[in-house]
Amino acid sequence: MRLYPKTFGAVALAVALAAAGASALEAAAPRGKKTATHRKTAVKAERIPILVNVLGGGYYDISKATMPLHDNGYPDLSALGSSRVIDSVGNPVSSFIYTGTLSFADGRMFNNTGNGFFVTLPDGSGKKKLGKEGSYLGDGLYAVGSYDSGFAIMDKDGNVMVPVAPSRYYEKAGEGLIIFCENEKYGAIDKTGAVVIAPQYDYLSTCSEGYLPAIKEEKAGVIDSKGNVVIPFVYEVNESWGDDDGDPLPMHVHAGLTAACKDGNWGVIDLKGNVVVPFDYSYAGVGSKGTIRATSLEWDKNIYFDSKGRKLREDWQLCYGDDPDADFQVFMTEGIDNIKMGYKSADGRVVIPAAYDMAMEFYGPTALVKTGGAWHLIDRTGKIVKRNVAKFTIGELAG
Repeated sequence: MRLYPKTFGAVALAVALAAAGASALEAAAPRGKKTATHRKTAVKAERIPILVNVLGGGYYDISKATMPLHDNGYPDLSALGSSRVIDSVGNPVSSFIYTGTLSFADGRMFNNTGNGFFVTLPDGSGKKKLGKEGSYLGDGLYAVGSYDSGFAIMDKDGNVMVPVAPSRYYEKAGEGLIIFCENEKYGAIDKTGAVVIAPQYDYLSTCSEGYLPAIKEEKAGVIDSKGNVVIPFVYEVNESWGDDDGDPLPMHVHAGLTAACKDGNWGVIDLKGNVVVPFDYSYAGVGSKGTIRATSLEWDKNIYFDSKGRKLREDWQLCYGDDPDADFQVFMTEGIDNIKMGYKSADGRVVIPAAYDMAMEFYGPTALVKTGGAWHLIDRTGKIVKRNVAKFTIGELAG
């Protein structure tokens, strides 16, 4: 599960981490004897859970395992133990303890462990092992199997919807489609397993409004859900796509528009290829309602446009996130030193002041913010509903 925004968000996060002086890559082996200060830090780490991860749908998972700390205060990840699920206000949903990677979608928790791929209800009941390995495909379906023997497509009860195809693996497409890869080429099937888009692309990304971003012969374009080319393959595949767990191909269609990269710069086009916002920006994205957010080449301001390309405003306090039309968007204060984060509305009003060292997007009724060396849960008024949720996020520990 992605913890931080795509592309621009990853850059913003890197700036914030640098400002906070925190990098998981600095977690070196202990040096010398433990000091009294170090022992004090270790006691605090035992009192506050170590790690938190956003599951979505108002759920988080945390690790309460006691972990030895390096001299720089970072935990020894090799000692990470089991975790539990909490709800949006920090209460455990049950005594359910798990190990492995956990995710949430369509009312089910699912996780890969050393013992297999399991699906459960959020409180841990109804646990069912579907297979050795697995991943979520959308619409209540899962790819289950292994890379050695191949994957079948199953529902939450383990019923096989599409038999094992030894030469294929699957990814989520959405809107009734499932992406598959066969002989290093990507195509799509429907939920019955019928091939809808022949495997001829170097990559396909998730479907939006009936369209899929695609890469062919090292160029990016857009096809429709039947495989017809809508936007020709003439745009660049940016080298940064896919970095920091970002989208490998962020040309998703919203309100009949998509961002694209040309000559190293970003702009926005419509489905006929007409330029709506010129290719004059370091990054651009289209919101769910058609609002466009473009970032200057100097990465020092956001410029907002409507769906017709008419300029709405400029904002020197950089916002980031997937959706420029989201009602709560994380923003950062200006400058390099002592950067703080808060939240703005879609029209640029400050709704929660910039008082945090780090902040995550709202993925439900609450969001994670960091201040005083710990992560807390806040609601949409900025009120802290749960203090000291954890000391670290996966994003921090992964660098």
